[in-house]
Amino acid sequence: MEFKIAVPYDFKPGVKDIIEIMRFLWRYRKHPEALEPFLDSFRARGVPYPNIHNVRNAMTLWRETYLDTASAYRIDNYLLTGMGAVDLILLTILVPLGVSDGRLFWAFIALVVSLVLAGAALFINFVKRDLSITTYGKIHGGVISIALISGALAMAGMLWYIDIRIATLFLSLVLIVWIIWIICIGYYVAMRLLLAMTRILEAANAQSELDEPTE
Repeated sequence: MEFKIAVPYDFKPGVKDIIEIMRFLWRYRKHPEALEPFLDSFRARGVPYPNIHNVRNAMTLWRETYLDTASAYRIDNYLLTGMGAVDLILLTILVPLGVSDGRLFWAFIALVVSLVLAGAALFINFVKRDLSITTYGKIHGGVISIALISGALAMAGMLWYIDIRIATLFLSLVLIVWIIWIICIGYYVAMRLLLAMTRILEAANAQSELDEPTE
C-alpha cells in the first residue's frame, strides 16, 4: 500500500459533506463495494488523482483496522470471566435473601440471565480457542454484551435493596467506566491507524530514495 505526494487542492467540506463522509464510513465497514462510488464523487469535483489514491489507501487501511477484532475479543473475554466470577459471588449472597422483595426478584432475574449467558459464552470461547478462532460473530458478541449488562443490573438490584443511593452511585460509575472504555477503544484504533500510515510513508520515502539516480 503506497501513498503518493498529495497535490494542493482547495476543498472545503460543508456540513452536508461531513454527514455524507460519516455515512460512508459507517456503510463501508461491511460493504467494501461502497468505496469506488464514494471516490467517484470526489473525482466529479475535480480532486487530483494522487489525492484520490491516498484516500483509497487510507479508507482501506481504516477498514482493515476496524475488522481486526482480535484485541477487542481478548478484552471481552477478560470482562466475561470477571463477570462470571461476580455472578457466582452474587448467587451465594442472593440465595439466602430469597425473593421477598421486588428489587431482589429483578436482581435474581438479571443474575440468572447473566449466569447462563456468561457460561454459554465462555463455553463457546473454549471451543473457538481450540479452533484458533480469535473473533466473534454477531450472536456471540450479543450474548457477551447481554451477559455483562445483566450482571451489572443484578449487582445494582442487590445494592438497591440495601440503599438506592448506593445503587445510583454504582450505575453512575459503571456508565463512566463504559464511556472511558469507548474512548480507549477509539484511541487504540486511531493510534493503530497512525502507526500504520507512518510505516507506509517511511517505506515509500525509503523506496523513493532507492529509486533516485546516483552519479
